[in-house]
Amino acid sequence: MELNPELLSDEHDLSDEQIEQLLKQAEVRLRNEAQSVLRIHNAIPRGPKLDYSVLPQPYIQSNGQIARADSRRLIDEKDRKLAGAIRKVEDPVALNERNSRYGNPC
Repeated sequence: MELNPELLSDEHDLSDEQIEQLLKQAEVRLRNEAQSVLRIHNAIPRGPKLDYSVLPQPYIQSNGQIARADSRRLIDEKDRKLAGAIRKVEDPVALNERNSRYGNPC
Protein backbone atom coordinates (compact mmCIF):
# COMPACT_ATOMS: atom_id res chain seq x y z
CA MET A 1 0.00 0.00 0.00
CA GLU A 2 1.49 3.32 -1.03
CA LEU A 3 1.33 6.54 0.90
CA ASN A 4 -0.46 9.39 -0.68
CA PRO A 5 2.22 12.06 -1.35
CA GLU A 6 -0.44 14.69 -0.99
CA LEU A 7 -0.91 13.67 2.65
CA LEU A 8 2.81 13.94 3.45
CA SER A 9 3.51 17.39 2.06
CA ASP A 10 4.56 20.07 4.50
CA GLU A 11 2.48 22.72 2.80
CA HIS A 12 -0.84 21.42 4.10
CA ASP A 13 -2.11 20.78 7.56
CA LEU A 14 -3.49 17.29 7.95
CA SER A 15 -7.17 16.84 8.63
CA ASP A 16 -8.51 14.26 11.05
CA GLU A 17 -9.51 12.00 8.14
CA GLN A 18 -6.03 12.20 6.63
CA ILE A 19 -4.43 11.36 9.98
CA GLU A 20 -6.78 8.38 10.37
CA GLN A 21 -5.91 7.21 6.86
CA LEU A 22 -2.18 7.48 7.59
CA LEU A 23 -2.61 5.60 10.86
CA LYS A 24 -4.59 2.82 9.14
CA GLN A 25 -1.92 2.50 6.44
CA ALA A 26 0.79 2.30 9.07
CA GLU A 27 -1.20 -0.29 11.02
CA VAL A 28 -1.61 -2.44 7.90
CA ARG A 29 2.14 -2.22 7.18
CA LEU A 30 3.04 -3.15 10.74
CA ARG A 31 0.64 -6.10 10.76
CA ASN A 32 2.11 -7.39 7.47
CA GLU A 33 5.64 -7.04 8.82
CA ALA A 34 4.68 -8.81 12.05
CA GLN A 35 3.13 -11.70 10.12
CA SER A 36 6.22 -12.06 7.92
CA VAL A 37 8.48 -12.03 10.99
CA LEU A 38 6.26 -14.66 12.62
CA ARG A 39 6.44 -16.85 9.50
CA ILE A 40 10.23 -16.56 9.45
CA HIS A 41 10.40 -17.31 13.18
CA ASN A 42 8.25 -20.42 12.76
CA ALA A 43 10.32 -21.60 9.77
CA ILE A 44 13.53 -21.76 11.82
CA PRO A 45 14.21 -25.39 12.74
CA ARG A 46 14.27 -26.05 16.45
CA GLY A 47 16.37 -28.62 18.23
CA PRO A 48 15.05 -30.91 20.91
CA LYS A 49 14.36 -29.38 24.27
CA LEU A 50 16.67 -30.53 27.01
CA ASP A 51 15.30 -31.88 30.24
CA TYR A 52 17.73 -30.49 32.79
CA SER A 53 16.35 -32.65 35.58
CA VAL A 54 17.93 -35.82 34.12
CA LEU A 55 21.42 -34.45 33.50
CA PRO A 56 24.14 -36.20 35.51
CA GLN A 57 25.79 -34.36 38.33
CA PRO A 58 29.27 -33.02 37.56
CA TYR A 59 32.36 -35.03 38.48
CA ILE A 60 34.08 -31.96 39.86
CA GLN A 61 33.02 -30.46 43.17
CA SER A 62 34.47 -27.18 44.33
CA ASN A 63 34.86 -25.99 47.89
CA GLY A 64 36.03 -22.43 47.88
CA GLN A 65 39.17 -22.35 45.75
CA ILE A 66 39.74 -26.12 45.83
CA ALA A 67 38.32 -28.34 43.08
CA ARG A 68 38.08 -32.07 43.69
CA ALA A 69 37.15 -34.89 41.35
CA ASP A 70 34.70 -37.47 42.65
CA SER A 71 36.77 -40.63 42.18
CA ARG A 72 33.77 -42.89 42.78
CA ARG A 73 32.15 -41.51 39.66
CA LEU A 74 35.26 -41.41 37.48
CA ILE A 75 35.76 -45.19 37.46
CA ASP A 76 33.04 -47.86 37.48
CA GLU A 77 32.91 -50.12 40.52
CA LYS A 78 33.73 -53.27 38.50
CA ASP A 79 36.81 -51.57 37.02
CA ARG A 80 37.85 -50.38 40.46
CA LYS A 81 37.71 -53.98 41.75
CA LEU A 82 39.84 -55.16 38.82
CA ALA A 83 42.39 -52.43 39.47
CA GLY A 84 42.70 -53.40 43.12
CA ALA A 85 43.04 -57.14 42.49
CA ILE A 86 46.36 -58.98 42.16
CA ARG A 87 47.07 -60.08 38.62
CA LYS A 88 49.69 -62.31 37.10
CA VAL A 89 51.51 -60.59 34.24
CA GLU A 90 53.67 -62.65 31.93
CA ASP A 91 56.36 -61.33 29.65
CA PRO A 92 55.27 -62.04 26.06
CA VAL A 93 58.87 -62.69 24.92
CA ALA A 94 59.44 -65.24 27.68
CA LEU A 95 56.06 -66.83 26.94
CA ASN A 96 57.00 -67.22 23.23
CA GLU A 97 60.37 -68.78 24.13
CA ARG A 98 58.75 -71.23 26.53
CA ASN A 99 56.13 -72.21 23.96
CA SER A 100 58.78 -72.72 21.25
CA ARG A 101 60.90 -74.92 23.58
CA TYR A 102 58.02 -77.19 24.44
CA GLY A 103 56.60 -77.28 20.91
CA ASN A 104 53.47 -75.25 21.63
CA PRO A 105 53.02 -72.70 18.81
CA CYS A 106 51.37 -69.44 19.79
